[in-house]
Amino acid sequence: EDMSFLTSDFQISCEETLYKWHYGICLIFIVTIPLGVPFACGLMIWRKRDAIGRHHGPAYLEPLCGSFKPHCCMWETYFLAEKAVLIGLLSFLDRGSVLQSLVGVVVSNFMLMMTAKATPYLSLKTNLLSIFGQTMICGAYYSSILLRIDLQGELISHNTIGAAILVTNIPMAVYFVFDTFMTMRDQLHEARIGVLREELGGVGAVYRCIEPGGVVTSKTMRK
Repeated sequence: EDMSFLTSDFQISCEETLYKWHYGICLIFIVTIPLGVPFACGLMIWRKRDAIGRHHGPAYLEPLCGSFKPHCCMWETYFLAEKAVLIGLLSFLDRGSVLQSLVGVVVSNFMLMMTAKATPYLSLKTNLLSIFGQTMICGAYYSSILLRIDLQGELISHNTIGAAILVTNIPMAVYFVFDTFMTMRDQLHEARIGVLREELGGVGAVYRCIEPGGVVTSKTMRK
């Protein structure tokens, strides 16, 4: 009689009732969390898409679509769905097979082309970072396919592919550090402007110079 056991622990039989109960509970959570959360978020945004397009969207949706252009408010849902497919659903395919990598290549390439075309983020830096990240995901899946092919007699070897994967992560890390620095600089500048605005009375305030001879201001200060 054929018997099946859990791959991570051969002491657990897949024919036991307890395992089947756990398997069913896991399936419920897999459907409700990785797929249900993107669907619920997308449904909430879709219902308010007109208000978001007029810049009058509800505040509770700001964390989901505040970083995107108004007409690209659904993109957070698209990215969540991509993660659910690449991280979760691919694990149900034949593990370690070329088919698994091929589906990853198709999904990641589709998202790369759509991201490059739409540039959904408000910030140019964030768009570049997203495109760069999608390109690395595509490269990783292409590499996984090459690692499953017999490269005997070819110009590249498996070691070359592994080294290429490591090297491609270096520019991403450098750009991430640069993007973090630029973001912190911009936020600090905005905070300083906010403090000055509060101190000076805000937009439309009228000032009267009480210093003898006036106050000398620099070009930067006047700006």
